[in-house]
Amino acid sequence: MSVGAVMVVVMARIRGLVTVSVGAAVALACLLVPLAAGQLPTWGADRVISDDTPASSASSVTLAPAGAEVAGTQDPWGMAQLPDGAWLVTSRSGERIMHVADGRATELSGPGMRVIRGFVENPPERPAPDAQPAPEPDPDGAPPDPVSPDTTSPESTSPVPGSATPAHPEAEASSGDSSSPTVPDAPVTPPDEAGLYGIAISPTFAEDSSVFLFASNGVTSRIYRLTLSGTEITQARGILGEIPAGAGKNGGALAFGPDSYLYASVGDAGEPRLAGDLDSMNGKILRLGADGSAPPTNPLTSSVIWSAGHRNVTAMAWNAAGVMFAVEPGGDYADELNVILPGHNYGWPDLEGEGGASAGYTDPAVQWLRTDSHTVDPAGLAINDGALYVASYSGERIWRYQLTTQGFGQVQSLAVGQEGRLGAISITRDGGLAVLTANSATRAAHTIVEPYDLLPVTLPEDASDEEKQAAQDAAQERATLLKAPDRIVTFTITP
Repeated sequence: MSVGAVMVVVMARIRGLVTVSVGAAVALACLLVPLAAGQLPTWGADRVISDDTPASSASSVTLAPAGAEVAGTQDPWGMAQLPDGAWLVTSRSGERIMHVADGRATELSGPGMRVIRGFVENPPERPAPDAQPAPEPDPDGAPPDPVSPDTTSPESTSPVPGSATPAHPEAEASSGDSSSPTVPDAPVTPPDEAGLYGIAISPTFAEDSSVFLFASNGVTSRIYRLTLSGTEITQARGILGEIPAGAGKNGGALAFGPDSYLYASVGDAGEPRLAGDLDSMNGKILRLGADGSAPPTNPLTSSVIWSAGHRNVTAMAWNAAGVMFAVEPGGDYADELNVILPGHNYGWPDLEGEGGASAGYTDPAVQWLRTDSHTVDPAGLAINDGALYVASYSGERIWRYQLTTQGFGQVQSLAVGQEGRLGAISITRDGGLAVLTANSATRAAHTIVEPYDLLPVTLPEDASDEEKQAAQDAAQERATLLKAPDRIVTFTITP
């Protein structure tokens, strides 16, 4: 039986949602509460999604290596491709952004980077439980102001829970601002999981040169709008701040949807109960404008919350029909691929995986059980030509799911063990596939069972010297791979 057939059997219970327009979904979700069980049809082999959902051009493909460029940094997390083909790569613990092009990796500099590092390396004192975070002091000595007047959401003149509360004005700097805060000579050591996360290119980059970044200091997280000029960040403006962070599960994925709004994932930050709390941005997917404001079509008035009940979404993507997908590692039981609709609650922390529909939660389209010998631990997600690609961190492979008008078709396991642990994945501007290796990543592997095809070869007692040498060479080759510098590896997709 093929690997694809095995996966179809293992994950036979595929659940999901029909394709609906964003407008219709919002109309059904005026309040962010779980819809009653039975209101949403199953997306599976017996249900047509929509006539306008494109079927994959091929039930299976091959990935042919097309090139690789060294990322130039340790602990890479996010990547995004600029219109000219160059890549921007973030380093979480390295607190840097690399510009990768033509075989060179150049670290971005400029006053904007000094602002970002100043935020990451100087976490505020962690607030007491259930305490509201205090506004940050102005670097020029002005009285604290929790909301900057020039960035207040038009729907509200004061911050409300889950609202688009702008970051403090100290988060803005330009190349002509001599008073811009800089990294102190002796910064406080940031908590674990502090650093730079997701990065996204503005849909109007040609006009505004804007890049968006998710950063965290381990106590709070912030979304920045950056102005990029060559390899210099001339400006960094915080558009959404005071997002509570923790020692883990801070989310950090960023992506622009087909509606040109910015979507961001925020993990539960080690406080699972917050995922279902509508007074908190934790455990949510957020949707916001380029200025950090809450779009009027969001489920809750003056709020950036789009969906709830998430543990720690690591990536988001949309198909050609505008259906939104997201992946997230589970806790102890199951990793998930979800179809995201506004106003829906996906069950965390009450449950992970399937089984929440009777309680009003939205079940995943696919669940990957942690007890399976082909663990997924999803770190990246991309969609192209009617197929969905999932980058597996612990499983060290790319999973491909064919999308058809009946749901999921053929499932493939690709590039198994070729590049080690995988992080972000993206469709290139020429229609290929790019994946960021994550062998130097500092995060722990979320798995119970190591994939059987990555385990060391077990030799029989009567193995020949040649077989023993081959096994030893293979083990050495793998050890070398896992110690090699992380890279952006590109593939051509061939039916």
